[in-house]
Amino acid sequence: MGARDFLRNNLPYAIEKVDGKWIVMNRDYVEIGECHLPDKEIVKAAYTKKEDKEGNVTAVYLYDDGCTPNFIGEPSRLDEENWKAYCDRLKILITKRPAPEQHKQQKKLSIRR
Repeated sequence: MGARDFLRNNLPYAIEKVDGKWIVMNRDYVEIGECHLPDKEIVKAAYTKKEDKEGNVTAVYLYDDGCTPNFIGEPSRLDEENWKAYCDRLKILITKRPAPEQHKQQKKLSIRR
């Protein structure tokens, strides 16, 4: 897997509210987790946001095509300015993260054999 694919597949791109929960998605809109922060904290991390007709935020985006935190040119050359800005947005989410015991009880996945 190349560096670009790693970033695209594994790092958060969007956080969308679905059925009252904030779902974290990668650049291909594949779910990679949930975010258990208050709405206002999630919105603070947004590069851009999407709102419904009532003005409620329904999705936030941590970057767009104009500021992709990616490698430019050679795989060893990181776009450091965009990478730093992206990491600053992630820090907002990470530093406001609730302690594990504060998370709602989550369903455990079972593997069928």
